[in-house]
Amino acid sequence: MSGFTNKVIYKKDIVHKTSQDITSVYLDKTNEYLFLNELKKINTDILVKPINVIFDGNTLISTFPFIKSHIDLTDTKINKLIVELVAEGIVELRKIKIEGLKKFSHINYLEWFLKNIKNPIHKINMDITSFSILDKQDYVLSHNDLVPGNILFNGVNDVKLIDYDFTKYNNRYFDIASFITETLNDDSTLVNYFIKVCKEKKLFDNFEILNLEIKYQDILWSLWANYMFDITGTTLFKDICIDKYNRFLNRTTYK
Repeated sequence: MSGFTNKVIYKKDIVHKTSQDITSVYLDKTNEYLFLNELKKINTDILVKPINVIFDGNTLISTFPFIKSHIDLTDTKINKLIVELVAEGIVELRKIKIEGLKKFSHINYLEWFLKNIKNPIHKINMDITSFSILDKQDYVLSHNDLVPGNILFNGVNDVKLIDYDFTKYNNRYFDIASFITETLNDDSTLVNYFIKVCKEKKLFDNFEILNLEIKYQDILWSLWANYMFDITGTTLFKDICIDKYNRFLNRTTYK
């Protein structure tokens, strides 16, 4: 089967992932290769470690154990326990230090997509430099893509994060905003509970920055989906683009 960024094959309890050229143009595979190799040496329960990693300078091939005891959140009813476990996972992720891993640049990503989208679905009527303050916050190790399919749950008391295509150092608001915008979305009760838990765990301290980061991610993933629709013609990407842009226009402000 194929995901958005990799061709994925399951064989004999092993997950085989091969990067696709279509996404390698905006994903830093050299950085991911560094992260995966370092991950093999790290003592962590929140991340699934690779078995093997091969990179030829263009295509990244990696294998991971298939975690039979866990399922992802795609078809899972999310509750307060899962929200708490994800928040604790972010705490654990931030403890990991990897020398040489790159930093995420908010402005660079937006500029790349704006430059390479040939047929814009929406006109972005804003000065994107307003997001530059997001690159001036404290940086921590961040997963950067907390969609339901990248979060595994064992149904009892354990959450694991998978898929590290976007993993870099990033500001401490990004993963919080990512879980809100990519997974919780319209469930205001769980969003507010997640924010409460993150605040108690001292994962952030500035609602203005958090709200800006949430807006940024709605724009980022709208542009990403627009670009993918340009390249593939797949209507799913057009639908994501429209949905994310509408969320950007109508997103709740948290305080």
